[in-house]
Amino acid sequence: MNAEKAREFVEFARQVAEEESAWADWHNIVFGTDGKFKEMFPTERERAEFSESGTYSEIEKISDALRIGKSIGEYTQPVTTASGKFVVRLSRSLHEAGAGVMGEWTSDSLADELLGLDIEKDWPRLRELILTAENFDFTLDQSALLAPRLLDLAVQYRDSDDQQDAAGVRSAIRTGASMLRPNEVDRLLALLEPGHSIDTCLVALKMLWRIFEGRPPERPDQHTDLADDIRRIAESLLNSCAIASSKSAAVAQLAVCALAAMASTETLNIVRTVRRMGVPWFSQQTAHELRELRRSWNARAAPEVLELLERAALELQAEEA
Repeated sequence: MNAEKAREFVEFARQVAEEESAWADWHNIVFGTDGKFKEMFPTERERAEFSESGTYSEIEKISDALRIGKSIGEYTQPVTTASGKFVVRLSRSLHEAGAGVMGEWTSDSLADELLGLDIEKDWPRLRELILTAENFDFTLDQSALLAPRLLDLAVQYRDSDDQQDAAGVRSAIRTGASMLRPNEVDRLLALLEPGHSIDTCLVALKMLWRIFEGRPPERPDQHTDLADDIRRIAESLLNSCAIASSKSAAVAQLAVCALAAMASTETLNIVRTVRRMGVPWFSQQTAHELRELRRSWNARAAPEVLELLERAALELQAEEA
């Protein structure tokens, strides 16, 4: 792979993102039928080499940031610690914003404060500490207590019109969900509900995808109630009119990817709906995400889980052909 060409492409994608904050518009320019990706990497072999390179992670960061409505400088990167705990690390800008308060806390003292403060009386203080908590790696015991607390706070304050509350609610979902084990993901059901002042659905779907990306499900259809809700979200948005909106397109794609990552057998019906929709750029991007998930799981997932994901990706590849 030509490293200079790869860097040039990443810089182009970044510049477009600074001008086009809508994910769908950015994707059309960068990866669409007549997009820069196919222009700079005209052969299938070149495109595959770039997609498998470390440089491609920079493109994923830009795409993820636009999907959840962040500026490029505010990207949130989930990682797994050496102990196997799934955690969220903040971007440099958010680290700098919290640097003045991080020195005041240890994970023990911060966990005690988050668990001990009154939800209503101390909400402004809690909101501040929730943002600070994204910088910390908590123990498994602390996480078991903090995850339900943070997710309950997100549910309680998602009808607020205060923009500061919106930041706190989304941060609570990111941190709380990152502490969940795969067998606990049903705790996110309530956060998929529509009709609230603060839209929690997109962030919850993103975290679901990340949870299972790091730890594949043991077998298909382990979370049928959650999968039913996600399927309904996908079905409501998988039409050419709805995905003309960048936010709706992002939610729709995350719903499809979350179903696949959960190894729901509903995934096959949903990807057929994607094909029937006849929007090539959406099918291509979704197929790419599923292939990347398959590659990241490799031999870590059960054969029946890998087979389901492979079948879903092949359905979408037929659309590309």
